[in-house]
Amino acid sequence: MLREGSSALALVIGLCASAPSAYAQQGRITIPAMEMGQALREFAVQTNRQVVFQASQLRGQRSNAISGYEDPATALRYLIGDSALEIRPMTDGGYVIAPRVQSRSLLQPTRFQPSPEPAAPLAPASFNPAPPEEPVADDIIVTAQGRAERLQDVPISVSVTQGSLLQEKNINNLQDLSARLPNVRISSAPTADFINVRGVGSSLNYGFEQSVATFVDGAYRSRSRASRAAMFDIDRVEVLKGPQTTYFGNNAIAGALNITTRKPGDKLEFNGTAFYAPAFGEYAVEAGISVPLTETLSVRISGRQSGMDGYLKNTYSGNDGPHLNDRIGRFSFAWNPSESLESNFRIDHVRMRDDETWGAEITDCPAPAPFTTAGACARYLANQGAAADTKFDRRFANSPSLLDLNQTEAVWTNKLSFGDHSLRSITSYLDMDYHLVNAVIPVPGKQGGSPIGADYGIVSSYFENYKQFSQELRFQSEHDGPITYMAGLYYMHGDLDIDGYAGLYSAPFGNFGAPVTNAATPIVSLLRANEKTDNMSAFGSITVRPVDRLRISGGLRYSVVDKHDHRSVTYGTGTTANNYIPTADSFTVLPIATQMQIGAITGANFLDYSPSHRSDSKLMPSVNVQYELTSRAMAYASYVKGFKSGGFAIGESERSLFDPETVDAYEIGLKSQLFNNRLTLNIAGFYSKYDDMQETTTVDRPSGSPGQVTGNVAASISKGIEVGFSLRATDELSFNADLAYLDSRYDRYPGAPCTPLQTLNTPVNCKQDLSGKRRAFAPKFSGNIGVTYRRDIGSDYELLFDNSLFFTSRYFQQTTADPTLVQPGFAKWDARLAFGRQDKLWQLAIVGRNLTDKLTASYRQFVPSSPGSIQAMADPPRSFGLQLNVKY
Repeated sequence: MLREGSSALALVIGLCASAPSAYAQQGRITIPAMEMGQALREFAVQTNRQVVFQASQLRGQRSNAISGYEDPATALRYLIGDSALEIRPMTDGGYVIAPRVQSRSLLQPTRFQPSPEPAAPLAPASFNPAPPEEPVADDIIVTAQGRAERLQDVPISVSVTQGSLLQEKNINNLQDLSARLPNVRISSAPTADFINVRGVGSSLNYGFEQSVATFVDGAYRSRSRASRAAMFDIDRVEVLKGPQTTYFGNNAIAGALNITTRKPGDKLEFNGTAFYAPAFGEYAVEAGISVPLTETLSVRISGRQSGMDGYLKNTYSGNDGPHLNDRIGRFSFAWNPSESLESNFRIDHVRMRDDETWGAEITDCPAPAPFTTAGACARYLANQGAAADTKFDRRFANSPSLLDLNQTEAVWTNKLSFGDHSLRSITSYLDMDYHLVNAVIPVPGKQGGSPIGADYGIVSSYFENYKQFSQELRFQSEHDGPITYMAGLYYMHGDLDIDGYAGLYSAPFGNFGAPVTNAATPIVSLLRANEKTDNMSAFGSITVRPVDRLRISGGLRYSVVDKHDHRSVTYGTGTTANNYIPTADSFTVLPIATQMQIGAITGANFLDYSPSHRSDSKLMPSVNVQYELTSRAMAYASYVKGFKSGGFAIGESERSLFDPETVDAYEIGLKSQLFNNRLTLNIAGFYSKYDDMQETTTVDRPSGSPGQVTGNVAASISKGIEVGFSLRATDELSFNADLAYLDSRYDRYPGAPCTPLQTLNTPVNCKQDLSGKRRAFAPKFSGNIGVTYRRDIGSDYELLFDNSLFFTSRYFQQTTADPTLVQPGFAKWDARLAFGRQDKLWQLAIVGRNLTDKLTASYRQFVPSSPGSIQAMADPPRSFGLQLNVKY
């Protein structure tokens, strides 16, 4: 029985109705996701409670789905979720729902005073409300399964980081984030970024799809570099571990990064942050403002300018690096013209202008026995003499390098609700231009030190343009009844163009092109490639609830991936201007006969390959069983069949194909909240068997430049245990920890490429057996332990002290399991001390990172042309920064 007032306040009061609810289950509160006002009315019916709210304040908002709750206060809190509403208990046992007031605590009791002309409420039934629960950890809402759910209700291993925490700790990129997550490794390498989850990821090849897929607002980003700017103005980051095949548009065989950006709100909001670390000139300024233009339309504008002077010293140029200058801007709007239609749009533009980015230090130079000092290492020592620095100490000698990136992405999401169902559309477009210059063989140590007079031995100038369009349609039920379901279609088209120039200056290769070229001629190779990809899939899932506590879910995705590839390798001459950096304007093609002469010496044959096509398809089932042990504990078990399509090894001069990769993954887990929800304890055990894994290994070519060997290895197994807990010991003190044990090894890999030492001992057709060896970026132990202390100062201010310690055991950094290319185990301590207002209007903080000052490297490889010597890319040292946050 509901009545609506006619006054300007237009209050709606919901009471218990005589008719039973269509959703109630055996006395438990069960409400599907629906329009917020409708959900509150249903709550009033099922709980025999009075609920008072203003209908106009709820327009455009939707509730979360809840199921099986016994306590009304808990059920109401989950029903409203992370909306901009607060719950005010009334003295008679009812609730007032109103927009959140910053100075008011959640569930603060109040006497409701109605407006002069409200609708007269019927007297509620006599009912003594349960006392409010003690303060507990905030519920985290995720969309790991395509709909908003509590993290504790999702039968998947998920690590969630809220956007506010990322802002507070000045985490601006995925690499910094991964340093705080166990079983997750994101590292920057010379030509791309590594993303590994549970010891599995994609190797360095431009033709590989990402094993760990990145989705921003549901839109897939297929290029690893395109994800560099993902950590901006976001609501949360969900790291889903293990294969994700049903609920995401593109196949994710090892895991997924599900990033949700901040949306415009229905009231005027402003947030800003400024950060400065003087040690190496790091700074970041970020701001965003949301403005409601009408009752149904809100817009948001946000931007960030960040940069760094650098923490590495280039002794060759005298500059510090990496020197960063990055800008990001975003415009978004949220339009809710009716209770049934939600529309969200955003467009981003990213501009990165970074130099001194290839800060690779040479270590083990002179080369240790039994190697002999040669190539770049020998030239460096000869030219630098006593000044040569080959310790791992954040000092390097290299030619200038740069990274330019321009990227525009637009995503438009629409959701139409009708009854207990919804239809969602996600349309996205991405356009990325990327230019990278680095000296693959380090500078010999003085200007003009190469055999042809260049400042370096091998210089790479790499241009990439990538365009992508995707469209997803998804129909799903929005109730939480005995049967729920979802079905959808997905299409993606990607168009990749690559021009890779390599200046071959480590030897006088022009001699081999005589009489057209001579020893002083700068010889340049050009690898040109184009790949077009079409990914089409149909997917669906169904969840049945045969008994109250048991859920059984089945998912299915059928994917077809078509790829068209065309490549050519061309030799020409470059320029002596602009530090010999080759570009399209300076490149002149040599006669075919001359190209063949030079290609025979360099090991990369001149050839224009005919266009190629391949098509892969796969049916991928998944099964998940979830059992509610208690109202606050759930156990689950799952099986997933994963697939990653085959393709063409684009970055290689020789034609190389690779086949699809598959996985059979099993996982069991427990999610629980104990001691009146003060303790959250989650445990997951997993076993994943990968077949025909796609791997790329770096080897030396006769030219001295690095080459790649790409193919499918036989099999690998990744298994382990993950434990996460958070404890609110008191209202002021809390603890959290995420711990992981990982055993990720090659199961069978008898014909793997050799290490430099093995190649020295077996110079012809060297192969090694990596069966049983640990995979790269797969430490046995890793974890993060944190302690947070919060203290009120007076009635308006607070002091916050946050500590976190991340640790990892040793791990390989190349697929060859070379014992010299290992990152030793370490522990890094971060801390933050903040003072500000309790309502977060402003906050001033000191941020300390890597306070243990551990010297680590994100990536290591051997020095091309110098077996036994190593290049290492150092991570930042200890730093302190000052941060100011404001919010309105």
